[in-house]
Amino acid sequence: MKKTGLWSLRVLLAVAALWSFFGWVPLLNSEPLSALAQEQIPIGGVPVWAKSFHINHGAVVFNSYGIPSEDPWPFGIFVAISVATTLGVILSFPKDARSRFFRGRFRSTS
Repeated sequence: MKKTGLWSLRVLLAVAALWSFFGWVPLLNSEPLSALAQEQIPIGGVPVWAKSFHINHGAVVFNSYGIPSEDPWPFGIFVAISVATTLGVILSFPKDARSRFFRGRFRSTS
């Protein structure tokens, strides 16, 4: 594969990893709609499609999926995409470049 194509693949995988990460992180803090009454943040109304919510920088953001304990599929899919794309970026580099980068980073210091 040409270097331009390989770099394009790496950028595409990195963008997919970031997209899935930013889809996954709000799920960690999502709450069911029943907990919305306890919040002190004013909201206009709850959309019909909303199943859960999370608070992002002081604003209520509604999600079309439930909390991970009730609806684990979106959470699992985001985690799988994050792991697969991150590994794809790492494995797209030659082995000698990977070994130079990771050399000594995970060794015990004791």
